[in-house]
Amino acid sequence: MQHLLLALMFFTAPAQNANMHATPAAGNPKRTIVWDGEAHDRGGSWVNPTTSTFLRTHGDAHSGNTSLELKFHDKNIWIGCGFDWFDWKTGRTLGTDTSKMSNLNFWIKTTGLKEDLQVQLLCNGDVVDTPEHHAPKMSIAKYCPTFRDGKWHEVVIPLRDMAYPKGYDPKVVTMIDFGFNAEGEANGSIFLDDIAFDSRLLGSKTSK
Repeated sequence: MQHLLLALMFFTAPAQNANMHATPAAGNPKRTIVWDGEAHDRGGSWVNPTTSTFLRTHGDAHSGNTSLELKFHDKNIWIGCGFDWFDWKTGRTLGTDTSKMSNLNFWIKTTGLKEDLQVQLLCNGDVVDTPEHHAPKMSIAKYCPTFRDGKWHEVVIPLRDMAYPKGYDPKVVTMIDFGFNAEGEANGSIFLDDIAFDSRLLGSKTSK
């Protein structure tokens, strides 16, 4: 794999139903949750470098009491993490169907982060993490310029903005990655919560 460290995980493996997290309501947009720290909190993760950790944390969350925290302390290095909500299970039919969804959305809070953060989706296949499985990296600052102010913010990224490479299958998405290039010393945390896909025509960017 491209990632330098796989953290074999603090989560337990999810059921293999690709639509297990779908939560549509009559007359409302459909929403598929892949992480919220409570009802949807299973999967596996990786982190890079070994000076960083990517673990669930309690007490600082957008909703409930649990979020994911990337804690970093290093310098002049690429720092990143990823969450696979299907716990590294492979297969061309195993994943979350995002083909009829409009947006990727999640909540984020940061401390000590000076650089922009990029987010990337990966789809499943016969093996994990081949080049064609990577959607393009997206700038979080582009969609939420104030996300580094120490407050919780919702980030909504229209899936139409992602120019999927040949071979990428939006019907079997299983992983989300985050990363940034530390310019000089970097010391802080990135909290993530309520990661989902939805069919809203336009997402809002609000803070808590």
